[in-house]
Amino acid sequence: MRDYSKDFAEWRKKRAGVERPIYDNPADAGIETDFRVGQQVSFTNEYGVRFEPHVIMGFCKPELSGRCVYLNYDCYWFPAKLESLKPYRK
Repeated sequence: MRDYSKDFAEWRKKRAGVERPIYDNPADAGIETDFRVGQQVSFTNEYGVRFEPHVIMGFCKPELSGRCVYLNYDCYWFPAKLESLKPYRK
């Protein structure tokens, strides 16, 4: 699986101050969760297909239909919903 963390970091830097901020701490984004940046999670899409493991790279305020978690995958720029994530267990 490709690592998108460098792409995410560059994208995050380019959009700083332009659009909604990206936070490393979920509480700063107004989110109550035990998930943390760097944590591996399972992601289940709207069709019930599960993908794993993915790493959390950041958080945003849940203004985009409840989407607020950025993951290390090919759509790193499009946040996932909290309810679509579960802690990854091997």
